[in-house]
Amino acid sequence: MMSKRFVYEYMTKGWSSRMLGKAAREKVKFIWPARGQGPDLRTLNEFRGRVMEENFVTAVKMLKAKGYIRLEH
Repeated sequence: MMSKRFVYEYMTKGWSSRMLGKAAREKVKFIWPARGQGPDLRTLNEFRGRVMEENFVTAVKMLKAKGYIRLEH
C-alpha cells in the first residue's frame, strides 16, 4: 500500500512526505484504499528511505538486464 501511495504521488508531481501524509488524512483517493489508516510523517520518511530505494534499485537492474535502459550517463 505504501509503495502505491508513493508511486501515485510521484506520478501526480507530489514529492513531499508532508504532502503525502496530509493527503492520507484528507483526500478520499488516499483514505479509501487504505481503509482510513493513514501513516504519519515519520513512517512515510522511513519507508521512503528504506524500502523505496531498494525497489528503485531492483527496478533499474531489471530494466537494464532486459535492455530497456542503458546506464551511460
